[in-house]
Amino acid sequence: MLTNLYTSLGPYSVPVFRTLLGAALVSGIGDALIPIAFAIESHRVEPSGWGFTLVLLSLRLGRLLGMLIVRHTKPAANPVSVMIASDVVRFSAQIGLFIWLILHADHNSEAIVTITAFSISSGIYGLATAFIQPARFTAMARIIPSKHRTQANSWMSIFGDILSIVGPLVSSIIMI
Repeated sequence: MLTNLYTSLGPYSVPVFRTLLGAALVSGIGDALIPIAFAIESHRVEPSGWGFTLVLLSLRLGRLLGMLIVRHTKPAANPVSVMIASDVVRFSAQIGLFIWLILHADHNSEAIVTITAFSISSGIYGLATAFIQPARFTAMARIIPSKHRTQANSWMSIFGDILSIVGPLVSSIIMI
């Protein structure tokens, strides 16, 4: 009876998949909220739009640079460690920006200075993000039996899509 239940659960019958899915969910929440928060806050600091453009361009260029680096590397020996390290770097970029903002909150920094700080944090965030997906694909191939891999990839995509829809809505509500 229990064997039939695990078989019907597909990739959920693999305990490591549940852990990987949970980690992807936590990481995905940041992926969904952070770029929108960058956009809204940079628009608040500099309403004409050049700051917003620069911050999002830094995010995407950081990710592009990261992908160019990843493209020339071998698959990670321990892809889960790469995903964790990437999230630690992304978290550190956000904490660093938060500390900078607190230290400079009373100084009425010019928009260019604040947008530069946002852009640096955004670029680091984008660079670290580039390492997560390739590592996740490597991990999935190693830990999910081939008969469940399509379902597992589908579940990962479903959670990613849900977060990409819900994230902007939630972050907009938080910022308003």
